[in-house]
Amino acid sequence: MSRIPACLTAILAVGAAALLQAADPKPVFEAPDAAGLTEEAAAPLVAAGADNISVGFYVRFDRLPSVGSPTGLFGCSADREGHVTVRLSAIPTDMLGDYEMTTHDTVKKGEWHHVSFVYSRLRCRAALYLDGAFQWENDNLHLPRLRFGQAAGDGAFRGGISDLRAYDTDLEHDELLPATPDRLQAARAAIAADAAAVA
Repeated sequence: MSRIPACLTAILAVGAAALLQAADPKPVFEAPDAAGLTEEAAAPLVAAGADNISVGFYVRFDRLPSVGSPTGLFGCSADREGHVTVRLSAIPTDMLGDYEMTTHDTVKKGEWHHVSFVYSRLRCRAALYLDGAFQWENDNLHLPRLRFGQAAGDGAFRGGISDLRAYDTDLEHDELLPATPDRLQAARAAIAADAAAVA
């Protein structure tokens, strides 16, 4: 019976730990509802930088076209037909300007939808998903440096936002959905309570 050398055992242990950590990523910022979307609460997201970022959240637009954004961290709006646009603010010195991603599919007024996006300057990749379905991916290698907490909208947003989670790594879209039954049940309960309050 052969024995595994100590150095190989250490490498395997580090690799297994990395796999376990990757299987259960921890968000740098979480807000279960709009009340948690304060500038102070989002400080870890702002401090994490924006070379690699993944964000997932539920949103409801009570007006189409929408006005304003449900969060001051980045822009999120829907046009008259219901196409959702996520606008990421570039740092002021970046010549490329703000970065926008728009869905092909549409949302319906007054209904909850899950939006997620991945932005990685390191992998030269940006992608947008709506309700778990792929919507858009960048077609160039030039991605601007981003800043969060600078999104501005014209007017007050009418709708809701729930279960926003942001990570300082580029995840796959299915990793951005509420992963556990408890989280999914809590998100659905918040959505149902919010829908009942609107009705």
